[in-house]
Amino acid sequence: FGRAVVNSMKLHQLYDEAGHLYAFEVNNLMLSRTDAVNIVNSIPGARIIRKPGFCGYSFDDEFCEFKLGDKTFVIYEPWGDSSRFWIGQKQPGWCPELDKIAGCFQTKSFPYGAGGTVRLLVVSTIFLLALMAMISGF
Repeated sequence: FGRAVVNSMKLHQLYDEAGHLYAFEVNNLMLSRTDAVNIVNSIPGARIIRKPGFCGYSFDDEFCEFKLGDKTFVIYEPWGDSSRFWIGQKQPGWCPELDKIAGCFQTKSFPYGAGGTVRLLVVSTIFLLALMAMISGF
């Protein structure tokens, strides 16, 4: 599979009542769980505590846990098949480290791996099959 380079990623930022960032979400259509862990691994000072197993798969919705400073963060995919990964503290709340993590996700240039490519192929195939079924009257 080829690798495409992306220069920035759109974040869906989540704020508390006081206007502080407490978590953010990233679209995972082209971003595999392994890709997300690799981004975290590139953050200076970040230490991975738990990550997906074989081929980047994990049965847990909360598939990555990592520390930055004295704070513990998680990457979470609701229901295991959501369109976004949620990234924030294990005990949600604002902290300066979260701004650093969000900045890294937003500005990091990285190659998408085969996981994102396979996901795109599966989604495209399902879409085309559904379209063909609608056209043929199923």
